[in-house]
Amino acid sequence: MPPLTIIAGVVGAVLLVGGLIGRIAGRMPSVSVGAMGAGILLLVVALIFGAAGGSDTESPQDAGATIKVSSTATAAAKGDLEAESAADQADLPVLESVSRPENFDELEVFYEAGTSVANFDAFRLMDIAAYGPAGHGIEAGEKPFEVGQTIYVEFTIQNLRVPPIKLGRTFAGAVHSSEEQLEFGLEHEGSEVVRYQQFKTGVEISLDVAGEWEIWPCYELAGDDDTLRLRCTEKWQFFSIEVVDPSG
Repeated sequence: MPPLTIIAGVVGAVLLVGGLIGRIAGRMPSVSVGAMGAGILLLVVALIFGAAGGSDTESPQDAGATIKVSSTATAAAKGDLEAESAADQADLPVLESVSRPENFDELEVFYEAGTSVANFDAFRLMDIAAYGPAGHGIEAGEKPFEVGQTIYVEFTIQNLRVPPIKLGRTFAGAVHSSEEQLEFGLEHEGSEVVRYQQFKTGVEISLDVAGEWEIWPCYELAGDDDTLRLRCTEKWQFFSIEVVDPSG
């Protein structure tokens, strides 16, 4: 509940009680009635704004009407705002391990997002973009992807934790209609990432099965710190694409 709503409620209650006491005591009747009226008015205003504030929770919205984007990060896992503010001002080199395909200039962006989402390891996804063959994609009017095609995914993650983190590797996780979980890429193996440092990964994904694919950034951590997960939160931020078999 907003602080002004609470203050209005408290002041209203005080005025109402004071007015009632003055009315009963017979002292300054006009002032007592005025105080009671003002108190009742403030209480009504506080109740109205309190009710409105309680229903003002927005649900997450998809990034676009034709793409399914979701996140398993909860409100409690979205990170320390103070840490994120300091992270935004940090001037550290980005650890890049990106091997763009030779035909990268021929590919088109079909999905990108720049909204940061922190997971339970205090790793913040800064941005993610996916590229595919021209004319294929997820927007209205675009052809679906086909079996045999390859897409390319780039993403950048930032470490918000205090101690340095040693990465086992970074990669892209995926699951398709067979419900088999797949892994693509082997980047940043053994790299140490200090607090607020970002690491960028780029991987190619071969589409070899028809159906819906869900794809998300992922990593493994090296070390014996029990407070860390060995693997990233599954589907902590993912997008989906449809793949068809042109042969039938």
